[in-house]
Amino acid sequence: MIYAQAIDNVGTMNRTQKPLRENPKRLNCLSITRSKAVKMVLVSIVFSISTSGYSYAAPQSQTDNYRIYAHIKIYDFRQFLCFNLLIDRESMWSPNANNGNHYGLGQGMSKDLLRMNPYQQIDWSIKYIINRYKTECNALKHSDDYGWY
Repeated sequence: MIYAQAIDNVGTMNRTQKPLRENPKRLNCLSITRSKAVKMVLVSIVFSISTSGYSYAAPQSQTDNYRIYAHIKIYDFRQFLCFNLLIDRESMWSPNANNGNHYGLGQGMSKDLLRMNPYQQIDWSIKYIINRYKTECNALKHSDDYGWY
């Protein structure tokens, strides 16, 4: 099957090389397909929009800014998806979230998180996850299995 036609007559050849097939298990550590991953992000964004009226949810534009910053820090898209789901679960991306003695976006036990801005909290959360679980998807799997990370 031909995937691209020649665009000029100066030596451009028809390309007959087949595209690489993606292994769904390599797409992310949770073995979900790309379409499922996209749906998960869309559901997460829609859920964030629908709850943005509550006092604990950050304004949508700020939440988007936090997600973009986290994605800049986490290059791997599948790891970012795991981090996004984890932070949605923990704090709904609210830097002021508080649950007992757990604080901030990542719900860490350090009261220092209260003095950090949201971007510093994201950095702290990523460092914590990497030090303890090696990847964001490992942390999400632990959270799925035990209810905490």
